[in-house]
Amino acid sequence: MEPDLLFMIEFIMVDQLGYYFRNNIAHGLLELSAFRKSTCLMVSCLFFIVTCIKWKHE
Repeated sequence: MEPDLLFMIEFIMVDQLGYYFRNNIAHGLLELSAFRKSTCLMVSCLFFIVTCIKWKHE
């Protein structure tokens, strides 16, 4: 994986200085107001990027 993609995944999903969505969504800590259009687009875009990666089989 590209370093930029790894940084984006970490920043959006797991970094406490970033959006920290993985923990907040998994534990139900996000308020309904946190689900704005920009937030949903960011997570959706990240999902599509990750699912379109062509993994090398070795």
